[in-house]
Amino acid sequence: MNENQPLDAFLRRLITAPRAKQAEAVQSALALLNGKPPEKMLYTTADCCRLLSISKPSFWRLTKTRAILPVKIPGFGRPRYRHADLLALAGGSKI
Repeated sequence: MNENQPLDAFLRRLITAPRAKQAEAVQSALALLNGKPPEKMLYTTADCCRLLSISKPSFWRLTKTRAILPVKIPGFGRPRYRHADLLALAGGSKI
C-alpha cells in the first residue's frame, strides 16, 4: 500500500465534500496533524470517521488492511482507536 494513499484519499474527499463539511474536515485534520492535545485518548469508530471525514465502510477498509489497529478493552464490546494511531493515519503513514 502506498504510504500516501490515506492522505491522498482524504484530500480527494475534502475537495469533493459539500462546503459545510469542508471546514469541519479541515479543522479536524489540522488539529490531528498539529498534535493538539486530544480531548480523549481512545476514539470510537464513529469518532474516527468524523475526525478523518470518511465513511464507516472506508474506515473498516483501513482496519482490514491494518492501516489502523483497534484496541480491545475488556468490558467494552466495540473496539476503540488510539489518538496516536489517528495522528499517524492523518499524516499519511501506515502504523
